[in-house]
Amino acid sequence: AAIALAKAEGLDAHARSVAIRLNM
Repeated sequence: AAIALAKAEGLDAHARSVAIRLNM
């Protein structure tokens, strides 16, 4: 569960960084 949670958080952070790049 911890690994899945860490992976989910990693994907969320990646999605945010991508969204920030698209906004720029």
